[in-house]
Amino acid sequence: SSAVQAVFMAVAVNVAAETFGGPSLFSGALVGFLVWLGVVAPTYMVNNVFAGFGLKIWAIEAGNHLVNYLAFGAILGAWRL
Repeated sequence: SSAVQAVFMAVAVNVAAETFGGPSLFSGALVGFLVWLGVVAPTYMVNNVFAGFGLKIWAIEAGNHLVNYLAFGAILGAWRL
């Protein structure tokens, strides 16, 4: 699943680079953060609320994905797609 995420992030970073004037470490990490904020964080929040888990569990689960998306985006942005 990480390979699928990395491919999606490569596409997203490439689209953002065309829009904002070229890829960079910062723009790649920003794309990773925005994808996490718009897709991953809310999904995990809903799952944890309905399961009755607290915010600590959400922070651990979603935080892991945040680190992954920031790393994917930063590496792909710095790589100069």
